[in-house]
Amino acid sequence: ESNNENDEKKFMDYSDRVFESAINQAIKLTEEAYENMLYKEVLKHGFFQLQNSRDNYRELCTGIEKMNMSLIKRFIEVQTLLLAPICPHVCDYVYQLLYPNKSIMEAKWPIPGKIDQSLIDSCNYLLNSVHYFRNRSKTLTAQQNKKYSEAIIHVARDYPRWQIFVINQLKKIFKENSS
Repeated sequence: ESNNENDEKKFMDYSDRVFESAINQAIKLTEEAYENMLYKEVLKHGFFQLQNSRDNYRELCTGIEKMNMSLIKRFIEVQTLLLAPICPHVCDYVYQLLYPNKSIMEAKWPIPGKIDQSLIDSCNYLLNSVHYFRNRSKTLTAQQNKKYSEAIIHVARDYPRWQIFVINQLKKIFKENSS
């Protein structure tokens, strides 16, 4: 690896770590789908969800310029390897664009790294919140014929007392019923 790629790995921000976890999750889920001969699931995890993760990464980075190129190269390599059993000719062509004079038939299956599920979940929550916020803004703009240029988002550090009480009661009921 070049020094530039090593530097990019050292300085991974939130969006990079989310994307890396999504790639690792895709490897794991796609491998499980192959082992169970669930080829529709292979395409779901190895192609569609991985493409969606790449699109989310691009959106979080606000453009191609801020994307980690070593991570993008890993994405292309992993997706090519995951899909190779289904469409070997296309995948071999793409693989040879990454690694001239090498065939995907000689490549090893990708090994998943650490999957940080809480990071993936937090990103999904963030993206869903942005989607909801945009839809709500669009609705308000249409209703009031007024274009909004700013908004205030309040973030609570703790639950209100009444919610803490409800959560504790639910925990108590759950513990009683699970034993």
